[in-house]
Amino acid sequence: MCSSDLCWGYNLDGELGNNSTTNSSRPVAVSGFTSGVTQISAGVSHTCAVRSGAAYCWGANLDGELGAPAAGSQSNVPVAVSGLGSGVVQVAAGNAYSCAVTVGGAASCWGVNSNGQLGNGTRTPSTTPVAVSGFTTGVTQIAVAETHTCAVRSEAASCWGSNLSGQVGDGSLIEQVAPIQVVDLASGVAQVTVGYEHSCARTLDGALVCWGGNDYGQLGNASNARSLTPVLVQGLTSGALDIEAGGFTTCGVSSAGAALCWGYGFNGQLGNGGTADSTVPVAVSTLTSSITAVTTGGFHGCARRTTGAVSCWGDNLYGQLGIGTTTRSLVPVKVVDP
Repeated sequence: MCSSDLCWGYNLDGELGNNSTTNSSRPVAVSGFTSGVTQISAGVSHTCAVRSGAAYCWGANLDGELGAPAAGSQSNVPVAVSGLGSGVVQVAAGNAYSCAVTVGGAASCWGVNSNGQLGNGTRTPSTTPVAVSGFTTGVTQIAVAETHTCAVRSEAASCWGSNLSGQVGDGSLIEQVAPIQVVDLASGVAQVTVGYEHSCARTLDGALVCWGGNDYGQLGNASNARSLTPVLVQGLTSGALDIEAGGFTTCGVSSAGAALCWGYGFNGQLGNGGTADSTVPVAVSTLTSSITAVTTGGFHGCARRTTGAVSCWGDNLYGQLGIGTTTRSLVPVKVVDP
């Protein structure tokens, strides 16, 4: 898990960026990143960030996910992504691949590509950024996870990559190696996010919708049936401020600034004091107002308050809650100071 220029949790592959491979249950500073960081994204075994308009990545590099010319060697400190030395506004790190959006609205991806998740019309991996087909302008946000990718372009949602559970949202189960528009989301989309086998979006008026796999209720529509096209999240049909999908769990922020989660709950990642799954949003304990953003990992979640304080909950085997211990918590606990 990372926030600003600090990271904590699992570090076998150097994904904390502090020039070590030792796990940390407390936030540690990313080497050399004392200022200028505007955005950061933690993937499965690597991390990427935007610093002074340039893209950097660190951690595992078996499939070229760091975006440097050579693959195979991990880096325990940030390395510059090839060709993205300026004008970058967002990066997204997933499972062995990464993507970026530039100030001009172009999207590019790099790393593993066995399911077409780079979106360039092939299944060929790349150790350096390749352009997403047709996405040279107009892209405002991109989201990556396991084997599929989604993006917002000109307020429309598109996805590509693995589609075994309908997570691409085009009404089929056909894998897509280039972007295809999500059904019913041709306009008015503000944000997209992706989990292992599902995807979600937030519209400009704050409605939350999800599609794809739903074994644990991660679509939030009071069922366990998968959906090949977007369905409304129960109770969050307007005014929502944020949505984040991770693993088989999804979390959102209501118009009142409250954090809610739904889906898989075995490790306490719903944050409501229990371990049961939920097919509809449930309130995260104590986070009923002043929440501006949420994020979810495989088995834990975190939220940021208007004050900038971060709280996390769920699995904590590697210290990913950032509380100085490795004891899991079924309710939010504040991340400790470095």
